[in-house]
Amino acid sequence: MENIILTGMLKDFVQRHELSDEPTDQQFEKFANYCLLKTDHYDSFEFDKVGTGDCLGVDGVAVSIGGVIVDELEDAEVFTKAQFDARFIFSQAKTSPHFDVGDFLKFVATVKGFFGKDLSAVPPELHKAFSIKTLVYERAARLRKLPTVELSYVYSGRFQLKGSQIEKQIDGEIQTLRDMPYLFSEVTWHVHDGDGIARLYRETQNDIQRDVPFQRHVALPPISGARATYLGVVSCLDYVRMIQKENGELNKGLFFENVRDFLGDNNPVNEDITKTIRDRDERNRFAVLNNGVTIVAKSVTPSGDIFKLSQFQVVNGCQTSHVLFNNQKTLTDDMYLTVKLIETSDVDLSGKVIATTNSQSTVTKEAFATIRPYHRKLEDFFNAMRSAGYQYYYERRPHQYDGRDDIRQHYVVSAPSLIKSFVSLALEEPHKVHYYYGSLLNDY
Repeated sequence: MENIILTGMLKDFVQRHELSDEPTDQQFEKFANYCLLKTDHYDSFEFDKVGTGDCLGVDGVAVSIGGVIVDELEDAEVFTKAQFDARFIFSQAKTSPHFDVGDFLKFVATVKGFFGKDLSAVPPELHKAFSIKTLVYERAARLRKLPTVELSYVYSGRFQLKGSQIEKQIDGEIQTLRDMPYLFSEVTWHVHDGDGIARLYRETQNDIQRDVPFQRHVALPPISGARATYLGVVSCLDYVRMIQKENGELNKGLFFENVRDFLGDNNPVNEDITKTIRDRDERNRFAVLNNGVTIVAKSVTPSGDIFKLSQFQVVNGCQTSHVLFNNQKTLTDDMYLTVKLIETSDVDLSGKVIATTNSQSTVTKEAFATIRPYHRKLEDFFNAMRSAGYQYYYERRPHQYDGRDDIRQHYVVSAPSLIKSFVSLALEEPHKVHYYYGSLLNDY
């Protein structure tokens, strides 16, 4: 590849995930799928779940149900028993520095065939995803809204076709997909060039920095485990900019440690938030009518009223954040949001903040799994075993070891992988390894 920065990132990615024995094009396909999906699906992304092997036209497909990538029909049946949301995410990746409109149109044609009814017209590598798609539509009565479809074409060059005839040609072809009746609430397409996919890779490493105007803030007294804690208000418009990706989409990876996923616009609480935003007489009272959000950051550098945040998570306020983002065109300059900002690298303090700020309503059992004291002892056990020659690290919280270039991803053990290993080996049920780990927790 000619893109030096992207080449360096791909090399780092290959080393972290020990993919050096694979051909470059396969490495790049995995790199692209990782960049596109890891941020939004931290605990359910696996290369084998989304890769399509030698499939013609599509290099990756992910069916996301309720924010979880599902690649087995059994899991899909569990996740669709109650109301649910569904996303279909397709990717095609090319190491070429040149955009090939023919490849893109073949990509779109394969996706169109996927949403048809004829299985024989679908490549064999997509048959499992096709069966899950069929189930999703069979249970359409439980969908909060019709599924969304996202097509992402990744290549190493620089996309300079905006406003061109080629872009109009692509959008016309995408429109034929949008016109398939009764199937989608939204169909979007993106071309991620070398610069764009590089930005997404930084986001997967939680290497996110934002400058945020933090008006009328106060520093709270010293708190054990926190380098600093602040309470104040942020303009709703500035907050929305803070939680966006470079491409303007909502960065769902910022809410991974907020254990409650977005409940949808039709949820009663979210409807009330939306009503406040749209009421001209109430919107300037937003800071006192809303509970606000809690942010935990590894680094906070204040300079007057401008705060630079690095490696941060919104651990409470997922509903408010989504509603603000979805109504950003309605926001005005006189709308403010109350923000509690905690600077800490203490995993235990972060866990306690997450547990206490998210305990007001029912959440999934797996959400609090690694917050329990047992997991601190488990981390200590892994640390002790390294002195005996083992190389594994236990990741109690997401991104815990992202800053360690000396640790290969192969040696980072998460709670989901331990749960699956235990079920497979100790309980002697290896056929359940492909299940989502939250389902295993509920079963056992």
